[in-house]
Amino acid sequence: MACVVTVGLVSSPSGAGRVLTRRPTRAGLRRQRDAGPAAGPPGDADDRDRRWQGGAQFGRGRSAFSTDIQGLRAVAVLVVVAYHAGLLGISGGYVGVDVFFVISGFLITGLLWQELAGTGRLSLTAFYARRIRRLLPAAVLVLVATLGASWLWLAPLRVPSVARDAAAAALYAANYRFALQGTDYLSAQAPPSPVQHFWSLGVEEQFYLLWPVLLVLAAAVIRPARLARAGAAWALGVLAAGSLALSLVLTDRAQPWAFYSLPTRAWELAGGGVLALAAPRLRQLPHPVATALGWSGLAGVGWAVAADSAHTQYPGTAALLPVAGAIAVIAAGCAHPRRGPDLLLAGRAMQQIGRLSYSLYLWHWPVLIIGATLVHGSLARAGLVGLSVLLAAATVRLVEDPVRQAGGLVRVPARALALGAALTATAVLAATGAALDAPVPTGSGPAAAVAALGAPARAAIPGAASRAVRPEPFPGLEAAQLPVLSAVAQGVAAGQVPVNLTPSLTAAHADVPLPFRDGCDLRFTADVSPPCTYGDSTARTRVVAFGTPTPPSGSRR
Repeated sequence: MACVVTVGLVSSPSGAGRVLTRRPTRAGLRRQRDAGPAAGPPGDADDRDRRWQGGAQFGRGRSAFSTDIQGLRAVAVLVVVAYHAGLLGISGGYVGVDVFFVISGFLITGLLWQELAGTGRLSLTAFYARRIRRLLPAAVLVLVATLGASWLWLAPLRVPSVARDAAAAALYAANYRFALQGTDYLSAQAPPSPVQHFWSLGVEEQFYLLWPVLLVLAAAVIRPARLARAGAAWALGVLAAGSLALSLVLTDRAQPWAFYSLPTRAWELAGGGVLALAAPRLRQLPHPVATALGWSGLAGVGWAVAADSAHTQYPGTAALLPVAGAIAVIAAGCAHPRRGPDLLLAGRAMQQIGRLSYSLYLWHWPVLIIGATLVHGSLARAGLVGLSVLLAAATVRLVEDPVRQAGGLVRVPARALALGAALTATAVLAATGAALDAPVPTGSGPAAAVAALGAPARAAIPGAASRAVRPEPFPGLEAAQLPVLSAVAQGVAAGQVPVNLTPSLTAAHADVPLPFRDGCDLRFTADVSPPCTYGDSTARTRVVAFGTPTPPSGSRR
């Protein structure tokens, strides 16, 4: 049975709400349900259904198709790809994800409010069915392909970790997995996962699980009905303010959590939502004001792309500029100024890139990460970007469009929900199979001699006999190091992995120094370090080590 929420609100010609006096017809609800697919990260709303990307009801004015939004998506995906590929000297391209968040919040909120105001109802079943048709086919295709490519070309020791990342991505929980890894100092230095970019999809889908319900509650509680739009905007504004405050605090205390988690990123999506609810009034902006606003916003995004870098503490206050810039560009587009950013964004090339943006975002990162194990150099990276564009175009033509337009899935949302469950299960099973079937490297070489305590002769270490003898600043220290140096020298000369390697290659990634095992490392949630004593506790001499460790830096992916 479809999940439909009824609210006593329909739209009036002025864009305000009025009390529902007549039960909507089934035909009207069906047209409303099937009218437009939901926005998706970073592809956002479906550009083929032109009724839902603009138009008078949405508050976007005369144009039935928002070329400024499509072009802004192109800008966002281009700077993200260029940053990840290390091309064009772009140092802050990761802000493109923030632009995507604003676009998605704007489109999704507008679509939901249009349905609520137009029919007095909101079909959650149809909403999530549209999300599945739009997002899951391409996402699962990329995940399965990435698992296969990782199994073929990545080091065998990395495959199980990539498989676990892919399973989390399939369940839209990758952002929290990467946040946990980012706060672990040892794991934070590991090579990037080829599915790490799925963190942003996790943030958006978690937001969309909650936001339709909150929007319905706001519309149902706020009275009179004509104030529902303004009340919903205020509710979103409060949510955005709380999320931004939390983001600012955690950026200093636990940067990976500020970067990856929904509570610290919701303000960007909510900002786009407030913009959608204010769209009818923004349509009345004078053209000179809208023109200046739009170009200023685009310049703000460009400044953030050029000024931010991997050393910027992000998101924090640094995220304010690209988010505000994206909001300004979209707000200006509501008035359709003749000389606004659309002069640049509406170009044919920008529109085509915007149309490919979702699939291009999905493909580019695994192609770059796995491709880097096979080819090197800036020219090779440019070639990998070209390959990503070809894969994106093929995915849109052969996967995205056919599934999104499939009549049976459009007419019966339950079928789309079943497809979503099947696709998710497929991705999880593929990840499980990749983890279980990954080659397990084992040592087959001669057993290595265990370093014995004591001081072997200096000649046991290659080159030691030829070194000039100099006074030892700390008598006995060099003798204590000799067994370790000797074992290292033998290991360098070995041609095969010893059979008695401890820990084994498969367990080496989990091996950590003693302070990390016994709880002496200070986590970001703790203020006081426990007492940690090593060595002979009865010795007459004690050495105290203390200081402020450098926190692990968060990923910009």
